[in-house]
Amino acid sequence: MKYLKNYTKFKEPVNESNFKVNEGKDDYVGRHSGTNITLKKGYKHHTEEELYKLYDKIGELVKDDLKVKNVTVVFEQVNEARSKKVTKQMWNKMSDEKRFDALLSVVKDPDDAEKYVEFDWNDLPSGFERDMILFEKH
Repeated sequence: MKYLKNYTKFKEPVNESNFKVNEGKDDYVGRHSGTNITLKKGYKHHTEEELYKLYDKIGELVKDDLKVKNVTVVFEQVNEARSKKVTKQMWNKMSDEKRFDALLSVVKDPDDAEKYVEFDWNDLPSGFERDMILFEKH
């Protein structure tokens, strides 16, 4: 178990007999003011320093009057969007909704984007063909 050996902020030592957690290799585990704090999969997504800051904030939130025994935070993978440059071929096959989404990457005002949805690729303002992207989930 990773018990934050380098930190002296603990008010109570960790007692393994009352601290049973199914801990994985990427988990960050500690005890703050009588509360067991587990950051599941923390090391997969954050550095030691980031996890310690989060651990400390959680500890401060639950200490004293709340009488919380255990806190577990589970980090999950976030599906990030991937950007793809819009080409003439893509534009010609896109629905109006997809075109609108792509236009928002080059036009800030949705009303302006809406007026370009039905334009042919060659009639779009200069620079759109160079800068327009579409975000896709993967």
